[in-house]
Amino acid sequence: MREQIILETTLAYQPDLFLVDTRPVGVGGELLPTLRALDKGQRKAVSVMLFRDVLNDPELLRAQWQGVQAMGVLEEMYDEIWVFGCQALFDPVKEYELSDIISKKIRFCGYLGVDRPFPSSEETRHNLGLAGEVFVLVTVGNGRDGFPVLDTYLRALEILPKNQEIFSLLVGGPDLPEGEQQVVRQRCEEMARVQPERPVRFIDFSRQLLEYMAAADLVVSMGGYNTLVEILTLEKRALVVPRVRLNSEQLIRASLFERLGLMRMFHPDHLSPEILAEALLGALHAPAPSRQHLQAVGLDLNGLHQVKTHVLRLLGERGLVPTTSR
Repeated sequence: MREQIILETTLAYQPDLFLVDTRPVGVGGELLPTLRALDKGQRKAVSVMLFRDVLNDPELLRAQWQGVQAMGVLEEMYDEIWVFGCQALFDPVKEYELSDIISKKIRFCGYLGVDRPFPSSEETRHNLGLAGEVFVLVTVGNGRDGFPVLDTYLRALEILPKNQEIFSLLVGGPDLPEGEQQVVRQRCEEMARVQPERPVRFIDFSRQLLEYMAAADLVVSMGGYNTLVEILTLEKRALVVPRVRLNSEQLIRASLFERLGLMRMFHPDHLSPEILAEALLGALHAPAPSRQHLQAVGLDLNGLHQVKTHVLRLLGERGLVPTTSR
């Protein structure tokens, strides 16, 4: 059904530009009929593959791609490949042993940085009822496997020095199981009563997450691409616990950013309340990554601008946008 919906929709709209995210053949090969149809159409669409900088452990990815013949599809059915990262920091051509045919199609766009949110950090802190206390944001992405991070953080709070005043906002994510939501919410309410100088608040989901991140003094998070890039764009101190099961993407990227001195990373198998409590205190006294630091290590956050440039270039080559818009 998914294969048919994609094919019929694409044939009906006859796109000029066809963008595919992350998986060259789709989740289970369902994109192949559409890619073949676009390639044989009277007005051939430009097909572009979109990749994050890191996809998985190189050996595992090569095995996965071999099973779905992804390398051949990238060589034969895609016109360009846009990578949202920096080649000097992580080079997929080398790491994934991409062929010369594939590598010549790649355009490195830089990381997909975000605009600083509105309202201001001061207004956000005021809306949260904060005066001058430290504000720590804890976010676990979609929350599906985020409970251990939330649990470890709450246990770390319990062993911090009594004079350390911290306001903590924990965001569970839409996929955090309901039973785990209830456990975290009840513990937060109890801790707020027992330690009023260290209030803890839990919300299961928020569309204001970027505003909270911009206002925070420290972010504790998992290691998803968007979260880490938002942290760096907003120049925030961060303690990161990447997902390591099934896919090594988060671990590889978080390890890279730690080596560059941009954040601290903790393997979930080696994390404890004591380790996290010590890291919290250390991070609060460490400098935040500055824009100068990001530039010095070669981290480009202008990915959205580069995507716009590439889209207009491709459409301009087809005469679909005026010269003044390029």
